[in-house]
Amino acid sequence: MTPLRQRMLEDMKIRNFTEQTQKRYVEAVAAFARHFGASPERLGSEEVRAYQLHLIEKRQCSWSHVNVTVCALRFLYGVSLNCPWDVTRIRYPKREKRLPVVLSPGEVSLFFEAIRGLKYRAALEAAGIEPAALKTVQRDKSFRLSNLAHLPRVHGNPVQRICSRSADRESRVSA
Repeated sequence: MTPLRQRMLEDMKIRNFTEQTQKRYVEAVAAFARHFGASPERLGSEEVRAYQLHLIEKRQCSWSHVNVTVCALRFLYGVSLNCPWDVTRIRYPKREKRLPVVLSPGEVSLFFEAIRGLKYRAALEAAGIEPAALKTVQRDKSFRLSNLAHLPRVHGNPVQRICSRSADRESRVSA
């Protein structure tokens, strides 16, 4: 084990990092050093930037992988090596924004129609949705995501509402 790796592990233990975090940080720093074929002590901020670009563009790594690598390198250079250059120049990647999956009315109907087994219907009942309410939604030809749908809950709980904001506004106006 190199003295730099030993020092980094000791610094992480002092800060009470978990074993998993220590393992990931050491792996990330080792991959960084392997990429350039040199010790991280001899590499600087330009090499860190080039490595980030390599991870994003060439290897097309996920956001979480790049983020762990950035955290590991910031820790290495900021804590273990106490570098004279500003480690905050090592930028974190922006998190990818993903849109939620929205089912079409036809897909919702297909989903409800596919639920045939007793144990799956029981699971829906346990979640508070009565099978009779599912049939109502299935038969409703005008059911759209913009409409307000009421699904009665089991065991006397209040009515569960599934609606969009526009449908909620429409229901207030019509009432």
